Amino acid sequence: MSSQEIIKIEDDFTLIRFQNDSSEPFFGQHEVGSGLIQFHFGIKGNAKFLFNQGTYALDLKEEKSLLLYNPQKELPLNLELAPNS
Repeated sequence: MSSQEIIKIEDDFTLIRFQNDSSEPFFGQHEVGSGLIQFHFGIKGNAKFLFNQGTYALDLKEEKSLLLYNPQKELPLNLELAPNS
């Protein structure tokens, strides 16, 4: 089973937790406004961030982190979460 949990801590500070216990990839999406700093943490398993309708991908491996920031362009969250991640 796959899940997405959204916890709003305060304005412009949101925690989004993804979990994929299935044997198939899970795809998650969330709109993110421009000028916001995004911190991503791979606790277990692997994920792939997709940009420009999937033409560009950035991997996030287990126990690694990723910071995304672009003050001029929105960077919506478009995520492919590997099985058992």
